[in-house]
Amino acid sequence: MSNAVPTDTLGIYITDYNTAFSIDTLSVTSGSVSFYLKESPVFVEEYNPTSVNDIIFNDNIKIYPNPTNGIFTIQCKDIQSIKIININGQIIKQLSIDNEQFTIDLSNQPKGIYFVKIKGDDFIIVKKIVIQ
Repeated sequence: MSNAVPTDTLGIYITDYNTAFSIDTLSVTSGSVSFYLKESPVFVEEYNPTSVNDIIFNDNIKIYPNPTNGIFTIQCKDIQSIKIININGQIIKQLSIDNEQFTIDLSNQPKGIYFVKIKGDDFIIVKKIVIQ
């Protein structure tokens, strides 16, 4: 399990997203892991390097443009739902999807980093989107 915490207090001040996060990897023992939250948000994602669905899905998903002004397109097959989550872990938009391509408008949201959680028939994946 890994957590990523931005080194800047506000996402709008981040200029290099590759170095903006400190990442800690914790070991899983007997099927569980423990960590303590303080003031910083923590994004937890399960990583399974042998998942065929993730490998196939990563090749087929398109989110563009990224970075964006708040309006972006998601293109992928077999999507059931999408959640847009801000850096504090709050769900700011939730959608049920029945087509392969659609546009999302977050232009009313503050600049910064957001996570797009996409659920399909046999996968769940999270992608980062940056609003500038």
